[in-house]
Amino acid sequence: GGFHFASCLINGLGTAKDPTNAVYWARKSASQGVGDAQYLLGYISDLGLAGPRDEKAAMEWYQSAVTNGQPQACFKIAISLGYPNLTSNVDNYAEAHHLMLLAAQSGHRPAELNMAMGCFRGDGGVTNYEAGQRWLIESARAGWPKSEYYLGLAYLNGQFQFTKDTDQGVKWLRQAAADDDLEAQGVLGIKLSMGVDMPRDAQEGMKWFRRAAEYGSAKCQNDLGYALEIGGTGTSDLVEVCMW
Repeated sequence: GGFHFASCLINGLGTAKDPTNAVYWARKSASQGVGDAQYLLGYISDLGLAGPRDEKAAMEWYQSAVTNGQPQACFKIAISLGYPNLTSNVDNYAEAHHLMLLAAQSGHRPAELNMAMGCFRGDGGVTNYEAGQRWLIESARAGWPKSEYYLGLAYLNGQFQFTKDTDQGVKWLRQAAADDDLEAQGVLGIKLSMGVDMPRDAQEGMKWFRRAAEYGSAKCQNDLGYALEIGGTGTSDLVEVCMW
């Protein structure tokens, strides 16, 4: 349909990029109440992909998409209202929480993670660890790297009323690192280098530091430089130290 063709045109999938025609086809679908097309028009306006950036128009399209239950639009508006840094006595809280819940219930993985953290924090004045655990596990099992990372830490440290389980913690931490969560790669590198929660393997620890450093993690660039300086794998490399 028009939305899928518009997506191909804006992303150059199977055809040359053509933002003007992308807007044309997206508008045809949007006029028929297709939430994905409405969100796409918001996205195009938000980033200025087919002309000058227009935040007002973007927000209007996002709001239209919300009325049609588009999960990413629900998430976007909830974040714009200040979620998750809201408390129950703030005017925006009820609407932001409602939209985040709608997105999570539609399988939006970052929204599921936000719901989990809200349950653990006690958003709305009620802490619900059981619900938070369900949201976090669901998001991690669906392959969202940041959820995998937090689930790994929860098992390793016995956080959020998870029963401490080192094997499960290491499993999820490794999965998050493999899925390119930079924080997970840095933590895994430290644990391997020091032999915490797993057998010491400085060589593999260095590998994870390097991978995260190459993706732009300033902390891992520093950790990699330090490990190279002290000869964490048996030899020091001062030339590479200076690079990092």
